[in-house]
Order: sequence, then C-alpha cells, then structure tokens
Amino acid sequence: MYLYNNRVHGDVFRPPQKGMLLAVLIGNGVQIAIMSLITLIFACFGFLSPASRGALMTCAIVCYVLLGTPAGYTSARLYKMFGGERWKKNVLMTAVACPGLIFGIFFILNLVLWANGSSAAIPFTTFLALLALWFCVSTPLVFIGAYLGFKRPVSENPVRTNQIPRQVPEQTLYTKPLPGILMGGILPFGCIFIQLFFILNSIWAHQYYYFFGFLMVVYIILIITCSETTILLCYFHLCAEDYNWWWRSFLTSGFTAVYFFLYSIYYFSTKLEISDGTSTFLYFGYTVMLTFILFLFTGTIGFLACFWFVRIIYSVIKCGQQQSRATVINSTYREDNRLEYNDEYGNDDSRIKQQSSRHEENIIENHFNVNTFRQLQSNIKQNQRSFSMRLSPQSPRRKGSDIEKKLEQDRSLTQR
Repeated sequence: MYLYNNRVHGDVFRPPQKGMLLAVLIGNGVQIAIMSLITLIFACFGFLSPASRGALMTCAIVCYVLLGTPAGYTSARLYKMFGGERWKKNVLMTAVACPGLIFGIFFILNLVLWANGSSAAIPFTTFLALLALWFCVSTPLVFIGAYLGFKRPVSENPVRTNQIPRQVPEQTLYTKPLPGILMGGILPFGCIFIQLFFILNSIWAHQYYYFFGFLMVVYIILIITCSETTILLCYFHLCAEDYNWWWRSFLTSGFTAVYFFLYSIYYFSTKLEISDGTSTFLYFGYTVMLTFILFLFTGTIGFLACFWFVRIIYSVIKCGQQQSRATVINSTYREDNRLEYNDEYGNDDSRIKQQSSRHEENIIENHFNVNTFRQLQSNIKQNQRSFSMRLSPQSPRRKGSDIEKKLEQDRSLTQR
C-alpha cells in the first residue's frame, strides 16, 4: 500500500498509447463474451440440438449481430475516458474493424471452397444476408451504443494524474512485459486444455459434442482464471513501479489464444491425416478465426478485471497529502472582490475552488468555536467565584470583634 501511495498513484490512470485501438478491441470483446454466454445458456437448456450444427452457428451469429449496442457503449466510454476526440473514427472502427477482419477471412476461405466445387461452400445469397445483418442491424446498434456512451459524463478516476509522467525504473526479468505476458496465458489455457480436444474433434472429426453443461463450467473457470492471473501480474508490476498496465492486462490474458493456436498445430500434426493443400489452408484459416475470437474474449476479461482491481485499490488508498503538495493554489482578487483560484498552470479548477472554500469555512468555524469556548470558560469561572463568595462562612476574627464590641457597650451602659 505504501508503494502505491507514494510513488505511482499519479501515473496509474495515465491514458495509454493507441487508446482508440484498445477501446475498439475491448468493445468487440464484450460483444463476443456476451454472445458466447447467451449461446451456452441456450445450449445448456436444450434449445440447440447437438446434432444440428447449423442451429448453434445461427444462434451465435444472431446474438452477435444484436449485441452491437454493448460494444459501441463500452468502446465509447473507454475512449472518452482516455481523452479521445475523434469519436466518429472510434465508432466506425468498432463497427467495422474486427467484424470486417473475421468476415474477410471467412470470405477468402469460402472462395477456396467455391473454386474446388465443394458442397460445404456457402451460397452467395447467404453472404448477402450476412452483409445485410452486419450493415443494417449491427452497425446501427453500435452507433446507438456509442451515442449513449459519449453522452454520459466521463467516469472520474480515484486519483488525479500528474502532468509530467514518472520515469519507469529498470525492471527485473520477471517484471518485464514479455515474460509476464508469456506466463499469463499458461493457466487459462490449462483450464480449457481438455475441452479443446473434444471441441476440435467435433469440428474436424465429424463427432457430436454433448457436454454443454460441462463446457459452461469450463467457461466460468476460464473467466475466473483469466481475471486472477491478470490481477496478480498487474499487482507485481505496480509494486515494481511500472504503471503501464492498460495494454499489458489485455495481452496477458489474451495470450491464451496463442497457446490455443500452438495446440491446434499439434492437433493437426498428430490427430489429423491431411495431405491436401486446400484442406490444410482451410484448417489453418478457420483456426486463425477462432484464435482471433478467443484473443478478443480472454483479453477483454483480463482487462476488465484488472481495471476493476486498480480502481478499487486506489479508491481505498488515501493520497490526500501527496495531492495537496502537488497542487499549488494561487488566490487573486478580482475587481468585484471575489477570490479566483487557479492551479499551478493557471487553469481554473472547480474542485480547487470547492476545496479552498471548504478550507476557509473550516478555519472560520474553528476560530468561532475557540472563541465561544473561551468565553464560556470565563463565564463559568466568574459564576464559581460569585457562588463561593456567597457560600463562604465569615471569618472567626470578624465574629469575635463584633462580640467584644457588644460586651464593651454593655459594660459601659452598666457603669453609667
């Protein structure tokens, strides 16, 4: 905690480089994550028959098309938090970049099937229907989500970002970016390693897959493992004073897709007997598509978990002393005798005004309370003195002198 409080709290929320690309990838990753969850829920409840592979793919495509609003909303919120201003480009890239890449690979693979006269080739009318769903349904929904995201105010970070970036010290071997990314994808891949064999068999060996309930459990375990691994590595890097966690959190869990691709190569060389060049091209083409989808999914899970973790820990840590030292408040009088507060760069800041006015009110209130307390103490002392004077008994000398005077008067009267 002490490391965060005194060293990197002023740089941990500094916007990353190429923030638009990161926001676009996260938005599409959210869309894929929700799509896969809904598809698995329908499959677990028996709405999608394992014997009908077209039903599963149709459900996934329809869910992906209808979930354009969360993608646009998430991308817009992140890009606005990064301080981006080219919102039109952000919306277009969210709606076109990742779906266009997947559609382009799929179109090239289908051209190969058309050239070979395969019955597995998708008809041209189906391609037109997919394009219509993409541009007429998904893209407008992305624009609606982006409009809602840009309309909302920017989410305030728990700590303020310094104007001058802090220099990252030299890192050790295990805290450098590349070793952390390589280690981060091993545990999530280990969770899905067993299920990958059955899934690839159902795709390439023409076998049916019935374990959707178990696949749902593996899906949840994958989310938990990606989150915990990314949070742990992010904590180590922050302790090493390396605050560049935005892209690293995405790539750490997203590197699971690279291990998936390597396993696909192993599966191709050991389990399949394919010697035809066209079949090999189709296998690796579809594998690249699945790898990219898994990369977006796992990277988004790791990023969102790490983002939540960093905001939580820095909202708990109090950095009031460091922020008060870093901010210099200059007060000047205007013509109408009102105070104008500027920060050290001469920019008006409403937060500084509020803090300064509260500080002045606290000083006045404390001064008034001190004076009132002193006055009450003096009044109490005076009341105690007057009360003690009233209750104090007369001195014996005074009583004795009065009696003697009376006796002398009586004696003088008797003598007379």
